[in-house]
Formats: sequence, structure tokens, C-alpha cells
Amino acid sequence: MSRPSTPCSNTCSRSSRRATATCWTVQFRMHPTIGDVVSRLFYDGKVRNGPGTDRRLLPPGEFDRPHRVLWIDVRGKDYTVGRTSRANDAEQQVILRLLGKLEADARRAGVHLEVAIIAAYRGQADRLQAEVLAGERAWPSLRVKAATVDAFQGREADVVLYSLVRTGDAERRFLADGRRFNVALSRARSLLVLVGDRTGARGTARLQQLLDMIPAENQIAADVFIPPRSTRSTTTRKP
Repeated sequence: MSRPSTPCSNTCSRSSRRATATCWTVQFRMHPTIGDVVSRLFYDGKVRNGPGTDRRLLPPGEFDRPHRVLWIDVRGKDYTVGRTSRANDAEQQVILRLLGKLEADARRAGVHLEVAIIAAYRGQADRLQAEVLAGERAWPSLRVKAATVDAFQGREADVVLYSLVRTGDAERRFLADGRRFNVALSRARSLLVLVGDRTGARGTARLQQLLDMIPAENQIAADVFIPPRSTRSTTTRKP
């Protein structure tokens, strides 16, 4: 179990950006490379990594690399779910393939991982959770839960897979809410994987800033990192 960040971290997260940077000075949850990204994006680089955060281990494999933030590039198309929500089938399928890759690494190493799949939109989170429930026997080494960003506030996991669903101008309103975007990026202890359209992301200042913090070798096309193959059939129904 990880140590809480500081006694005042939850109170500070609801304060202004300047007040947050002043109060929350040390974090004990995230691998230092994840912590550095969060610190620079949201706290003016003033949050330091506490002792022990460099021992956030992963099983050997392609996820286990010096920098623990990855961007998996997916050229998907989002669509409306209900009246106000959104989903993205391409990102859903890539996330299922990422789970398969994580399961293979964990099984070889004889370890178990807690994996959170989070999305800004309930339509995407609900579809991903349905896929998780349908396929959980395929990932015996993983404990997987899908939820919205808001539902996952205050929780954490070894690995977080974040489905952006939308990027560019269409996503400016969510990204403008620094608290929610902070939650999305700061739940992972050992590995943070963002799944989304990198080209569209470059049209948004905050996502461009994030991309600039991720090493080039960690920005990988989905079909390169996890080549498509015939595995468990997953069919996502549109509304």
C-alpha cells in the first residue's frame, strides 16, 4: 500500500493552483517520472517525490521502462452516447489489447497488478466496464475496474489506462477543469498509459504541454506497440 501524499492533499486539490502548489509539497504515490509530469503540469514543479517512489516496480516487459508515462496513439472517432456522453470504439479495442499485454507480463513474472481504466465520459467507461466483466477470465493476473474520472477520485492503482475519447478543440472544456485532469493523471502508482489521438492532442495547449513531457520513445502507435491479432472477440455496440 502507498503512503498518503500529505494530510492536506485532498483539501489543497480543491484550492487554487497557487495554493495547491504551496500546500502539497511531497507525493508518495506515483513513480517519480509520473510525479514529475503531474508536478510540472499542475503545481509549477513544486511537488517533490517522496522516498520509496522510485521502487514502484512493474513486471519485466515493454511497459517496464525508465519513464513510466506512455502515450499510445489511436486514430479513433468518438460518437454520441445518449444525450451528452461520448464513446470511442477504437480506443476501447486498444485498451483491451493493452490488458492482454499486461496480463502476459504479469503472468510470466508471477505477480498480480491492480489496473484502473478511466475515461472522462460515462458512455466510454460503461462500455469498457462491460468488456472487462465479459473478459475478466482472460486476465487472471489483473484486477481491472473501469470508471469515470470523477468516480475514481481518491482512489489509486498500480496501472492506469486513461481513455481520452476526444482530443483537440472538442475536449477543451474537460481539460480546462484542472482538478479533473489532475485526477486522471495522478491515480497511477507504477504506470500511466494515455490512449488517444496524438495529432488531435497537439491542437490543445495542455495536451501539447503533456506530450512535450513524454519521451519520444514512449509515444507509440497502437499497432506498433500491440499489433492486432486474433484474440477474444469483443463487439462494442453503438447506441
